[in-house]
Amino acid sequence: RPRARARRMRLLLAAGVEWFSGGLKFGCTECGRCCKMDGDVWLAPEEVIAIAAHLRLDESEFRSTYTRRRIRDWACLKQSASVPGRGCVFFDEASNQCGIYEARPVQCSTYPFWPSLLVSEDDWEEEAVAPDDHPDPEARRWSLEEGGCEGIRPDAPLVDAATIRQKRDAARRHWRRFPGFFIKRDTWYL
Repeated sequence: RPRARARRMRLLLAAGVEWFSGGLKFGCTECGRCCKMDGDVWLAPEEVIAIAAHLRLDESEFRSTYTRRRIRDWACLKQSASVPGRGCVFFDEASNQCGIYEARPVQCSTYPFWPSLLVSEDDWEEEAVAPDDHPDPEARRWSLEEGGCEGIRPDAPLVDAATIRQKRDAARRHWRRFPGFFIKRDTWYL
């Protein structure tokens, strides 16, 4: 079966057909777990400006308060103070909400439709996890080490291929613009 799937993927790619052309089942459950992952969220210069404006801060105050690293005009968000070394500084554990949702970064607004998760159906399915209350004790669950998305599920709404392409392409453009070659090569995948 894996060999047949690989062959089918090669044929589809050669024909220019995306494996998700019929859409994908996804519906955010607002669990907040994608915001709790240990990882870098890199902001493009225009995102820094937009988020600073959203918070009614000037750009330098935003950078000094909420970012921890800089490469050219790009900035990396600090991680949560409530859980050291884990999660986004803007994730509010009490409300389980993003504090900058209306101005959230491309990296956040495009998940889980990142290019790396749309390479194949296997990659997409590998990102899926069952919610904690799922009846099957053997089902893969979210963990801080492995991550995953419980919004990828059979009963979720169907997201059309055009929307998926738009989000994937936005994530790809964002990643390609980022000036940190070694970071992209070694640690930051979209």
